[in-house]
Amino acid sequence: MKNALTRGAAVALLAALPVAAAASGIDATYAISGSVFDETTDSLGDAFAFAVADPAALSPSVLDSGDLADIVGEPDIFEAWNFAEGDATFGDFAFASAATTSVLSITNNGPAAIVVTYQARWLVDFDVAGNGFASAGFVVSSGTGDADSFAPDAGGTEADVTYDTDSVPGATGSVQFQRTIAGAETLSVALEAGAEGFADYADLFDSTFLSDARAYMSVVDVTAVQPNPVPLPTTLPLMVVGMGGLMLLRRRR
Repeated sequence: MKNALTRGAAVALLAALPVAAAASGIDATYAISGSVFDETTDSLGDAFAFAVADPAALSPSVLDSGDLADIVGEPDIFEAWNFAEGDATFGDFAFASAATTSVLSITNNGPAAIVVTYQARWLVDFDVAGNGFASAGFVVSSGTGDADSFAPDAGGTEADVTYDTDSVPGATGSVQFQRTIAGAETLSVALEAGAEGFADYADLFDSTFLSDARAYMSVVDVTAVQPNPVPLPTTLPLMVVGMGGLMLLRRRR
């Protein structure tokens, strides 16, 4: 009887333990790409567009890649910078615009899903005079592809911000959001930014514009998604007790 009850208790104990996933490190890699899509000016305007992985780099199209753990917690791992200025003080009009797309792609090489926490921040600085006008905008969204072929997910915009000198002469802001990346999948997050300005002489001796807009992206945290433990069936304890009773009756016979 004692052996039978001991075996039944052991079965019940093993069945009650959750099935835990094997602890392992997060196996994920990243790639950063940037593209300048527009630098449009007339004879009196000037535009500068900068989309880079390393803010100290001079090339507008820089590709950086490596282990995701290397950039987690690092501030401003890449930026999109757009600058436009013009001066119509001496006649005619001035126009300039600049647009860039910078993309961070993360590939989850492991079987389990991971949750990535992103942060985007931006700042703008305007200076206009006379009939000058300046504006800047940022769109932060997730999707697929690199900077040259980025396609945002439908309805997946995390931030869509536009500033101009008719509303706010300058501003800063930030947004933090999370995305889940399934095993063996890649997710891209893009900073699509633009700046432009226009100035018309219109009998004014001082008609200028300047729009300086920058956006930065960081990866704040990455965590692994643990599978849910297998729940204990409600009838299992009764089955264990019943099996133990049958074994006891059998020994008595």
